[in-house]
Amino acid sequence: MNDLIVRRDQIVQTLFEVGVSISSGALLKVKTTAFSTLGNIYWLFSSDIFYSSSHRPNLSKLNLSCHPDLQERIEQFVTEEVENFRNTILSIRSRLEEETRTRLEEKALKMLEASLRKRRDPEQRPNRTRNRKT
Repeated sequence: MNDLIVRRDQIVQTLFEVGVSISSGALLKVKTTAFSTLGNIYWLFSSDIFYSSSHRPNLSKLNLSCHPDLQERIEQFVTEEVENFRNTILSIRSRLEEETRTRLEEKALKMLEASLRKRRDPEQRPNRTRNRKT
């Protein structure tokens, strides 16, 4: 059982270093997967079944609690990721608005140019001398 606990704790430490640690240079997808797995491990091993088991006292050895400093770093990580997501959404929105504005401006400019060409081009203009009464 002790080997299992040591192995689990090594995995938790690795997942923390890859997924949540400030110094982690991992890709976002890797960090997200590591964070998710870390959460699942804490969820599983902090369950009541491992807290104090009168049926199987050895299971209480597997209980895993999240230290306050780790909880704080996880909170910071989640806050950072929410802010990153927000910034990404705002950036995409801004880019879409700019692209839409540019397309509308180009369309308006083409319409204006076509209108000006019609006014300047004598072949396109109706002959006013024919319509005048003399």
